[in-house]
Amino acid sequence: MGEPSRTLIISDGGLGAAVAVFHASERSGSEDRVLVWPADAGADASHSRARRRAMERSATLAGGLVLRSAAQGTGGVPGMLLAALDAAATENAAAVVWPASAGVPAEPFEADATQAADNAESAILSERLWAIQTGGSVRLETPFADLPDASVCELALDAGLRPEACWWWGGQDEEARVESERWLGAFACLGLTADRPAVEAPHGPVPARGPARGQAVVRGQGGRTGTRG
Repeated sequence: MGEPSRTLIISDGGLGAAVAVFHASERSGSEDRVLVWPADAGADASHSRARRRAMERSATLAGGLVLRSAAQGTGGVPGMLLAALDAAATENAAAVVWPASAGVPAEPFEADATQAADNAESAILSERLWAIQTGGSVRLETPFADLPDASVCELALDAGLRPEACWWWGGQDEEARVESERWLGAFACLGLTADRPAVEAPHGPVPARGPARGQAVVRGQGGRTGTRG
């Protein structure tokens, strides 16, 4: 048997996960399947169904597969990451992608430096702990760990993804409305309006209210900010 080359994507049915699935499918060989692994979406049944539908749409477009196993809601983020690594090993996957980002709600161009560091640290420690416990070798990747919301949206635009692919699209409860407002606001800063039927790559400069395209504001401890090009 050859070396495993499958990729397992931790998914909550959100935008970052959809982008990660797309990227994994682009680099996978024709015989490799992208695996979408449902993270614990909580006890709300309607949210679980909406997230599952979003995962299935994303997996179908990527020629991938949604796994049945999911985190059990214990151990927080470390427990979820360890469970994902277990699932990857079971499915003969070489890597796990955790699409967590560092966006600041209502501030699409800002990234929370503390959250970014937490994302990276959680991934590193979880991968090391899992390797010690199991003797296995599965990479845990965090490609969006330090990105603000606008950068995640830009990646989605480049991939031709639609906001409608996300679990929160059309949701009527408070959590769905909060997520929708957050992400559609970020898309709007890149020139996309909510009533457009599909996401297309924006043309021209980013509006003056934000940094230049390709730059992100990084918010550190104590409220300090800077730009990253």
